[in-house]
Amino acid sequence: MNWIKSFVINGLLILVSIAVTLVVVDVLLHYTPMKWRYMYPLNVQGEYFVWDPALGFGIAPNFGTTTHSFAELSYPVWSNDIGCYDYPYDGQSPYIYVAGDSFTWGYTPLDEKWSKVVERSTGTRTLNCGVPGYGTRQEVIKAQRDIEHLSRPPALIVVAHYENDAADDAMFPSSTAYHGYVVPSWLYCDSQFMLATSPLVATTTCNVSKPDFPMLKKIKTELAARSVLYLMAKRQFGIPDKLRRTLMGIAPNWLLRNGLAYENQSWFENGSAILDDTRYWDIHFRNVQAFKILADTVHSKLVVVFIPQRESVMATSTRSQSANERTERYLRQHGIAYIDLLQVLREVDPSATVLYWPNDVHWTPAGNALAGSIIGEYIKRQGLLSP
Repeated sequence: MNWIKSFVINGLLILVSIAVTLVVVDVLLHYTPMKWRYMYPLNVQGEYFVWDPALGFGIAPNFGTTTHSFAELSYPVWSNDIGCYDYPYDGQSPYIYVAGDSFTWGYTPLDEKWSKVVERSTGTRTLNCGVPGYGTRQEVIKAQRDIEHLSRPPALIVVAHYENDAADDAMFPSSTAYHGYVVPSWLYCDSQFMLATSPLVATTTCNVSKPDFPMLKKIKTELAARSVLYLMAKRQFGIPDKLRRTLMGIAPNWLLRNGLAYENQSWFENGSAILDDTRYWDIHFRNVQAFKILADTVHSKLVVVFIPQRESVMATSTRSQSANERTERYLRQHGIAYIDLLQVLREVDPSATVLYWPNDVHWTPAGNALAGSIIGEYIKRQGLLSP
């Protein structure tokens, strides 16, 4: 019996030693560049991001100044009374409402954002209302909500469109918020629901409920939000996903019951499969059209700004068709004004002007300044602020 007791004690000591070692290594990794290679870049201090029944998640209104940090920069962020990273709107007229995702929201201090460059260029107040991770459907729902809340409609709505917006729409609502962290929801709306229900009339989504995760899902979520080692194992080696797929063949009901897997997860993990399905392009185009309907309803003008990804700008050869090109074709067919920044950004000498952060996909202040100046000049040249 003594050898059994000794075996158990030694086994527990080994497990505790391994656990302590992993925790120590994980803590040390937070002080190395490895943190920014694997950690999600949306770890904003405090519960800046909150659950939203119509959008999956959003920015908490009237949030006091906190900090957003990523590989190259730490800078202050906050929100005004409508949940936008901007100063309070005090009734200025005319004004420009700016919608978009993370390229509109942050990764550069507010006064250096392209929307504020547009503000200085046109002499017209901009309201910067981008939310990181949003697709077009979320953006138009938020825009309608924000404009209804304000004392008057904007003279111009500017929609920043990134190449993954169609995929974001296909997976709507792709994320939710848990203790301030933006996390995958894996509870997507059915394509028929999104085709049949305009985002302008939907007050809730089909599957978004306030996160009430089982204990094991909470542990998984905390690891995904805080652990460099966990994210390294997931992103570099795919260990959690391989383990999940193996266990799905053994105990699927247990995994589903504890929120560690979802029935539709494997389909939506394949991004190319989504964009090969014409249903999801129909959904995306319907959401784009909703912006035109919203602008017409409130008697505002509309322009879409196509933001190219860094790889497209840095490419030395002719690139294949991008998601933006497909959406551009739709806009031309429906008479919706747009600006494509790709060619202008490709003409910039990267050795002289760094447009994108070296370790991140977003624009530097220089990239924001160039984009803002191009957009501002286009607005003035086209008379988009004239009555």
